[in-house]
Amino acid sequence: MASIFYFLLILSFIFSTQIIFTKSKPLHHSHVPKPEALIFPVVKDNSSHLHITEFKKRTPLKPISFLIDLNARFLWVNCQGNYLSSSYNAPHCHSIQCMDAGARQCHNCLSKQKPGCHNNTCAVPITNPLTRRIAVGELAQDVLSIQTVNQSIPGTSAIVPRFLFACALSSSLQRFPKNVQGVAALGHAHTALPMQFASNFGLPPIFAICLPSSSDKKGVVFFGNTSYALHPGLDFSRNLYYTPLTIGSQGEYLIPVSSITIHRRHLVIHPKLASKTTGFVSAMISTTTAYTILENSLFRTIHEVFTSEMLRASRHTRQVKAIEPFTACFANLTIVPKTDVWAPIIHFTLHKKNVTWSILSSNSLVEVEKGLHCLAFVDGGKYKDGHGQAPIVIGAHQLEDNVVQFDLEQSRLGFRYALRFSRHSCSAFEFNPSPPQGQ
Repeated sequence: MASIFYFLLILSFIFSTQIIFTKSKPLHHSHVPKPEALIFPVVKDNSSHLHITEFKKRTPLKPISFLIDLNARFLWVNCQGNYLSSSYNAPHCHSIQCMDAGARQCHNCLSKQKPGCHNNTCAVPITNPLTRRIAVGELAQDVLSIQTVNQSIPGTSAIVPRFLFACALSSSLQRFPKNVQGVAALGHAHTALPMQFASNFGLPPIFAICLPSSSDKKGVVFFGNTSYALHPGLDFSRNLYYTPLTIGSQGEYLIPVSSITIHRRHLVIHPKLASKTTGFVSAMISTTTAYTILENSLFRTIHEVFTSEMLRASRHTRQVKAIEPFTACFANLTIVPKTDVWAPIIHFTLHKKNVTWSILSSNSLVEVEKGLHCLAFVDGGKYKDGHGQAPIVIGAHQLEDNVVQFDLEQSRLGFRYALRFSRHSCSAFEFNPSPPQGQ
């Protein structure tokens, strides 16, 4: 009889222990069936020329605007204002969440305890991508909602109950567009959006961006290995060009450039700009740099060749006084928008001769005033190897209306450039498609 009593006692203990561990185990799934992919919309800010997204966080859910940053490790948001959420949680220092985030320091707060201000939590670095200033924030978890996609059709929203992010002070928002409250991180890190979505929904760590070229249109970011059907019958996931994708010392995304040509004129690239190990020039992809930045010698070469080819192509085109930050501006252009080839084409040849990223008119020039276009490249000064800045930083303007896929699983970048050449754009995706007839 005693043996049965002890057996039941032990069984009860094991059962209760399992319940405790089950309740304390972090959630790694959403409240909906596994989606095929996830999406969020992208809009262009008129003043900064950068790109913004919006999705819902907190309990109750509230829409929040974020600056899209390809190189950020954490989604971070301003918590200093009126951050109200019943589901906010700050993991304790040395917890599993802190280890996943790479947090090595504890965070303490002497003022009233509130979101972003707790004792014995994790301290994480927060970088303002526009000023490059670094601050300290509190690692936190809260609800995040994102729209699903199944068979290329937008579906219901999926919920991540404990999405890991960083709580920042409002001082980290310097130079941010109006009403933007944080950064949507797309970097190569466990705490960035692509990897957290992959682990929560069982998706491959793949995402693609398609940035809009004007503020009155929407672009899209896809998460997961899905078809990028911007509208029925137009799937840009097919026939992508691929090139190796590497990660720099600061976590930045880099692709190799072997040569540059402008209208069949081969540009001379100084050997000092090429990697000693690969022989290629590194080009960083950035959504927080408005226009492509080039090392000084490379910039001067492109400026000279592009200008001469631009003036030679049309006797009506004339060069006018430049408007900062640009150095080459033109008036009286003969523009043929349907073809998008009314300016010299800049070809970036990547790791192979047959893999070329071509920059057509709408991405090489920007209209700064009515009828006045400028070469949309900026002088980055002298290149300093090892300082985290690549000789080429491909900016947001050059990414617009291009499908760019970041395959973190196979370490490659896929791209489909110049959608406008085929009379399409990133704004073709239908976030709220019309229901089929008869429904």
